[in-house]
Amino acid sequence: MNLDQANSVTASYSRLFTKAVIVNITNPKSIMFLVALLPQFLTPTGSHWYQLTLLGSTMITVDLVVMIGYSLLATRLMRIVKDARRMKLQNQIFGSLFIGAGALLSFSRHH
Repeated sequence: MNLDQANSVTASYSRLFTKAVIVNITNPKSIMFLVALLPQFLTPTGSHWYQLTLLGSTMITVDLVVMIGYSLLATRLMRIVKDARRMKLQNQIFGSLFIGAGALLSFSRHH
């Protein structure tokens, strides 16, 4: 990989990261979740800005650790997913599970 390709990859990663941050910040579902959740942990006598900063920093740190763990796991599992033989086996296993779940649903009784 030459320098131009490396700069292109870095720029596209930066663009993807920026886009992901904007999508997450403007997600109405997460905004409503945080508006409903965070006030329960604020004490009325303390500084709200300090408490919100502490809670927000804690949430961001935990989220970063979890997402880094997911990405590391995904890179390890990528080898399994890219192998055609393993992918066929995985499709057969999950297909069988879906057929089994469908069969169980067809035999369930409605009350």
